[in-house]
Amino acid sequence: MKNTTENNNYTYSESGDYVRIDSIEQIKEMQTSEDSGIELFVMLNFGARSSKDVRVYDNGCISIYHHIDDTDSLYESKKEFIEGESFFIEAMNKKAVWAYV
Repeated sequence: MKNTTENNNYTYSESGDYVRIDSIEQIKEMQTSEDSGIELFVMLNFGARSSKDVRVYDNGCISIYHHIDDTDSLYESKKEFIEGESFFIEAMNKKAVWAYV
């Protein structure tokens, strides 16, 4: 997604349907509650997407559900999440993680 606009410290897609995710803290800020988390995707080559649901809990735990293979992981800390989800962190660093607005 090359065409983006900045608004409220978030970067939105040109259509306004997605917001780029730049940090785990942003995920926590955007979720409406611990129970809901947010639905997002990693933009892959040729427009393919890898869908995920991520929840950041008040106690520091982070869960991620990978739609592609129906797996769910729970991490006890941000450090553990970063170590266990290196693909997701790399995608965030490459500005390839987007959340549905």
